[in-house]
Amino acid sequence: AIGLARFPARPLLIQQWFPLEKVTMVNSVVTVGMGAAGAITVFFMGDIMDALNGWRNAFYLFGSIQAVILFVWVFLGRENPATASEMRRDETSTLSSIKPFLKSRILWLLGIGVAGDMICFGAMETLWPQYAVSEGIISIERASYVLGISYWGFTIGCLLGGVISQKIGRRKPLIWVPGIFLPFLTLGILFSHSYHMIALLWALWGLSEMYFPIIMTIPYELPGVKPHQVAVVTAFMIAVFTAGGAMGP
Repeated sequence: AIGLARFPARPLLIQQWFPLEKVTMVNSVVTVGMGAAGAITVFFMGDIMDALNGWRNAFYLFGSIQAVILFVWVFLGRENPATASEMRRDETSTLSSIKPFLKSRILWLLGIGVAGDMICFGAMETLWPQYAVSEGIISIERASYVLGISYWGFTIGCLLGGVISQKIGRRKPLIWVPGIFLPFLTLGILFSHSYHMIALLWALWGLSEMYFPIIMTIPYELPGVKPHQVAVVTAFMIAVFTAGGAMGP
């Protein structure tokens, strides 16, 4: 939960270093990095636990990696002095920042729409491996592999989402087209008993999440939005669809 605080902080830093027209690609690169890390971790989790003699040592390993990243960020992370002071002068209270945008139809549609996807994803990622193993469909090791494949699909999808969005100059198709496919992919995963088919469907599921860098860019483009308000609006969106992810399981 503490780690989620980075989401509203990130827009402030992005705006200090990158112009608005580059934000979609920046969000794509950031999301690709997150997806790749998740893919490697989930895909090899079974092997990591075997190599480290259980989950406890695996937790120690990942905790140590997080600590190293924290120190690297503390010592190497920098704000842009040319823009940071200007953004601080523009700051107002959180309530006054978010209040004008609570009436935004786009904001609510995005938050609720992605919350629906996260409800399904949270349930599938948490409960599907247990279901698949208990029904004898696949082993726990293979369940880890196919979930890892979904993160590789997510990584590729986010990269493609940023590139395609910039090429065609449109956002909506990259949001509603994946939304059409996701329910059918979910049903396919639930009713399939073939390991290779399940792996393919999970990969396509991850690929369909290409909308993620798009929705993380939209707060930057709301009419009249100020730099510090982007962070508050982003925090609101994250809160809404994180709640969806928690409700799923």
